[in-house]
Amino acid sequence: MKRILAVLLVVFGVGAAAEQQYSGKYIIASLAVPGAGEMWMKSRLKGEIFLWTDAAVWVTYGTMTTIGNSRNQSAKLFAREFSGSSMAPRTDDYYTALERYPNSGMHNEDVRRDARELYPDDPDQQRAYASSHSYTGDKAWAWGSDSLRYNYWRQRKSARSVLHTAGFVVGAALVDRLVSAIDVAFFTRTPNAGASLGRETRLGAAPTLDQSGLTIFYRF
Repeated sequence: MKRILAVLLVVFGVGAAAEQQYSGKYIIASLAVPGAGEMWMKSRLKGEIFLWTDAAVWVTYGTMTTIGNSRNQSAKLFAREFSGSSMAPRTDDYYTALERYPNSGMHNEDVRRDARELYPDDPDQQRAYASSHSYTGDKAWAWGSDSLRYNYWRQRKSARSVLHTAGFVVGAALVDRLVSAIDVAFFTRTPNAGASLGRETRLGAAPTLDQSGLTIFYRF
């Protein structure tokens, strides 16, 4: 059975001066700043749409990042007040442990159990592991009740949700650039290009040399 192959070929014309207008510089411009390629090619309306979309995306990202960080900070202040935890900069593991354990003693007991499982015949390694993973001194905490700890967990969960969504917003910025670049490559022409290309279609198809497949091409 012969397989049908669909191949998208981007062909840069070298003959007519109008075709030479479709340079990679427009695509690069749109990848750098969505809409820049369209504006360069005198398609002002589409260029402004991409530019404003990009601006809205980054404003949304900045807003959501600020909200997420603010909620994280509020959760830390809450934990400091109701559990006696440290306000000094800590790793995310520390703040996660505050969610999971009513007090640092219970956390440290789990750490010692892990140390015994990891190094069953090496007491020195057990002590070193426990020392590096336990929270004592100014890192210790003790929640007044499970409801307070649950409240802290909800604040942290809310912050994580917002920051996670902000990550998708960055993806939207990348999509905006990709769509703008595709628009410049396939659907936008400089004002004088249309006259020289006339009504000739830019999208076409032809069989492959061995007649086993189909080649889809696009003429710039």
